[in-house]
Amino acid sequence: MMAQVNKGKWHPETGYTYICWRCNGSGGNGQCCDCYGLDYNRIMQEFRTARGKRYYALLKAALSIKGLKIYTEVKAFRDQKGKLSPADLCRLSIEYGFPPNRVKPFAEWLEETGIIPSGIYQYLQRRGFKPMKVMDKLGLIS
Repeated sequence: MMAQVNKGKWHPETGYTYICWRCNGSGGNGQCCDCYGLDYNRIMQEFRTARGKRYYALLKAALSIKGLKIYTEVKAFRDQKGKLSPADLCRLSIEYGFPPNRVKPFAEWLEETGIIPSGIYQYLQRRGFKPMKVMDKLGLIS
């Protein structure tokens, strides 16, 4: 039986804290399949197709690396603009290295941090929001 994925913890001042359950934060010389030694590019590459516990482990590892930077920059963008549009969510998720098919976890994490209202992604989906169509229209994907 596999151990449960450790929960990460968000702190607006210090960022996202997460210790990989598989390698206990050692990174396994970059070989740990749940954190890749905190190699952000490799994590995001694997995140594209990950499922289940591995999906969550990779997301938490990625946020432990760039979570504070994302939070700070997206919050400043939102504060300057007043709100984030669906197109902004798509553009920003790509800008921070999230694969095109992973706008949902990006948006849900922004909800968790309070940058956007809780439940906004579900609301957008109910209203027909299709991130891949938006990204295609904006020229973010080919």
